[in-house]
Amino acid sequence: MSGSLRPQRPPQSSPLALVVEETVRLRRLIADPLVRHRLVVIGAAALGPVVIACGVSLHARLAPAGAHDDDARPDAPVRVIVAAPWTPAPVFRPTTTPPASTTTAAGTTRDALRPGEALSTALSRHGVSANEVSAVLRTLRGAVPITKELTFSLRREGGTVARLVLDTVTADGAPRTVTVARALPATAMPAAADTGAADAAAPATTTRNAPARAPTFSLEVVDAPVDTVVEGLAGTVRTTLAEGILAAGGDAALVDRFVDVFAADVDFYRSTRDGDEFRVLVEKRYASDGDVRRFLGYGRVVAAEYSGSGGSLRSFAFTSPDGRVDGVFDEDGDSRRRQLLKVPIDLAAVPSRSGERFDHATTRGPVHRPSHGIDYGAPLGTPVWSTGDGVVVQARFGKAEGNMVIVDHGGGLSTTYLHLSRFADGIKPGARVRQKQPLGFVGSTGASSGPHLHYGVRRGSAGVDDVDASTPAAAAVPPAYRASFAAFVAPLLAQLRALARA
Repeated sequence: MSGSLRPQRPPQSSPLALVVEETVRLRRLIADPLVRHRLVVIGAAALGPVVIACGVSLHARLAPAGAHDDDARPDAPVRVIVAAPWTPAPVFRPTTTPPASTTTAAGTTRDALRPGEALSTALSRHGVSANEVSAVLRTLRGAVPITKELTFSLRREGGTVARLVLDTVTADGAPRTVTVARALPATAMPAAADTGAADAAAPATTTRNAPARAPTFSLEVVDAPVDTVVEGLAGTVRTTLAEGILAAGGDAALVDRFVDVFAADVDFYRSTRDGDEFRVLVEKRYASDGDVRRFLGYGRVVAAEYSGSGGSLRSFAFTSPDGRVDGVFDEDGDSRRRQLLKVPIDLAAVPSRSGERFDHATTRGPVHRPSHGIDYGAPLGTPVWSTGDGVVVQARFGKAEGNMVIVDHGGGLSTTYLHLSRFADGIKPGARVRQKQPLGFVGSTGASSGPHLHYGVRRGSAGVDDVDASTPAAAAVPPAYRASFAAFVAPLLAQLRALARA
């Protein structure tokens, strides 16, 4: 169109000219000291994490697994554990009748808490004022566990508490001595600032109308020394494993410890036979109580062996020198821990032999027996625990099942617990549970002919015999730690064999 104006385009520079232009601009920027400083900071921030990551990766490739310094190496020497002969040591049980109150010539009163009595009541009974009782209890806060086993010595001077000594026990049963002593009043000052030496020797005075200050006390807590020793016990099964361990000098707590070691491999309810042999090296904790050692309880089962018609099973509690490997393994280093335990109840509370069956009556017929699962006869109220980690999907009452719990363990695996007398606290649909966490208690609800637990395992929609339910095991001992593990196991194997010959 004539007379129209065409748009003017800027002159186009050649590519070479653009490159030269940009280079000149960058040189001017780099020549600026402030710009150079900013570039160094930005580069360090960007490349620093990359350099550190590369260094950590290179160290991980060159250093053995678990090696952080010269003192923590997979092949570091392990402590050799030597077991002592078994010494039956029953748990200390305090006398139910408290000693009578006595007062010594020095004016110290010795007494004990009466049944159901609080310490504040006992002190008030001996004439301690409410103000002092409150101060003593504040001083003792957290130092004295709630226990019936408590005796005390009280010394009063001038009508006030001078010294109170409490003989009690810690939460795990070790003797504890707690001493409360009257502290000197920090506010006792001369009445006038210019008093002389003679006045300084006189007792301090207080303002006539000043309120009485709460007394203050010092606190000293001394616990008896606790020693941990490893002792060995061996014996044979007599009707049940529990009876065999009890006859050999153990107790119900040791039964539970031993069963827990092989809980994923052996159903001690059904698989034990008379004459099966057991051997165990276990930690035992003792506290020195004067000239007597007080047995506090068991620690880890360091090594164990069970021999029956199906062969021998062994277990070793191994912790690597650097602490990175900690678990229970067989002599080959394979883990003893699996997704599911074999037995869902405490066998020490089960008096009956294996093979029991209970009738499950329904409205459609006199007797119904589930096609899968096991009946565990046990006294009413025996705790029932989850055989594996999982999520509760059902916790309800059914006409035939009674109080029942179903736990989903993932991967299509679930377990069922029937005829419970009641549910444990917190057990409801959606609750997450851990292995050996109580789900409920043995009962006879629903279509049941006697107190028992019916336990079943399902894979998908099909019921399976729990003995044949293959579940994955935890990780084995890593190759870098095999030398330490072998050095740890060798002396324990020799001690287990020595127990067998004893």
